[in-house]
Amino acid sequence: MKPMNKRLAVLGLTTLLISGAGTALAFGGHKDHHGCDHDGRQTPMAALSRLDGLTDEQKTQLRQIRQEARDTFRELRDQMRDNRSDLRDAMMDKSDLETIRTLAKKQGDQVARMIVLRAEIRDKVNGVLTEEQRQQLADMRGKGWSDDIPREKMRY
Repeated sequence: MKPMNKRLAVLGLTTLLISGAGTALAFGGHKDHHGCDHDGRQTPMAALSRLDGLTDEQKTQLRQIRQEARDTFRELRDQMRDNRSDLRDAMMDKSDLETIRTLAKKQGDQVARMIVLRAEIRDKVNGVLTEEQRQQLADMRGKGWSDDIPREKMRY
């Protein structure tokens, strides 16, 4: 392979790794009982507890959705971390291009799965909420989830 092609391949894979890492971290980490990260950033799921007029049944359903999402995202985040490590090792070991291509495709598939999972969770949550609650949630998103938390402190 020509040196220029190698540079382009490394640049492309590095870009993929960086974007994958950001996505993996989006739902990563342990949350305290208020739905905030330990550094105080608010999460989208935490906003659900602030909706007006949630019935006990809705609270139970939302809690179940949240727990399933947390477990699924943790599992996917771990898989993405392992794949990034394998890809980094392959790059350092100067593995053949096909091995690197396979690992890079796997990383891309995992990022796509993360995006689809978020959309599925959004649809499940919307199925539990009333029209008024969905509008209230949309209004919270527009304001940055909370008037007292700066938007840059939000974790998406």
